[in-house]
Amino acid sequence: MKVFKANRWWQRAGGLLIRPKLLAEEVLWLQPCWSVHTFGMRYSIAVFFLDQNNVILKVKTYVAPNRIVFCLGAKSVCEMLPILSDHCDSTSEALIRSLSLNTAT
Repeated sequence: MKVFKANRWWQRAGGLLIRPKLLAEEVLWLQPCWSVHTFGMRYSIAVFFLDQNNVILKVKTYVAPNRIVFCLGAKSVCEMLPILSDHCDSTSEALIRSLSLNTAT
């Protein structure tokens, strides 16, 4: 997975609205963050909420446009294209591997 970090306020504020549409295997990692909205979005996304150790706390596999999702206690959020529920475990594992590589660099 290719991870794009959004760790400045203006990157987080704009999120996917200021970026080209994500491709398969691309992730926008918002840090710090505990909630996201999809107002103004033209496509649905999957959302992963993570704690301070990048442990997944909550997953929303399909968030349609014009919605708000949140997870109290989350320290960061990863957004990607929607995933099928039966692929959630393998996607979660791939995401954690990619994030650990990105924190090491």
